[in-house]
Amino acid sequence: MQALTISKATLCGTAPPRLNVETQSGSPGVRFDAPTPPPATPELLKRKTTAESLLFAPSIDPRLKITKPFVVRVERHDEAVAACVEEIQEFGYGPDSGEALHDLGETLAELYFSLRDNADRLSPDLHSVWLKLNEHIQLRQR
Repeated sequence: MQALTISKATLCGTAPPRLNVETQSGSPGVRFDAPTPPPATPELLKRKTTAESLLFAPSIDPRLKITKPFVVRVERHDEAVAACVEEIQEFGYGPDSGEALHDLGETLAELYFSLRDNADRLSPDLHSVWLKLNEHIQLRQR
């Protein structure tokens, strides 16, 4: 007779030792095979990074108002958090998400005023960023 191999996956994704049930001379025998090593973890999965997206509409400067929230991707790395507006390729960093979002808000305000002050001299790329910022941010009426 042939050996019967029984194997189950565990909750952690690794298989227990394979159990072989063999019958020799009419009496069944049980043998455990050596455990197989777990598959190698891809390099990308070894990094301790998590990400989430959220809508971000802070009061970034008393002279400005947010008319449309930004979509922000918040990435948690080993020791820092990055908050990124991929639409305009701007970001903020901090030890936690609150600090990263605060830094991003300051960056957006500085960028808005810098681009506004130089609007007539912007390259096509920066002009595109300026137009996208204007979709989200406007000066407050006094």
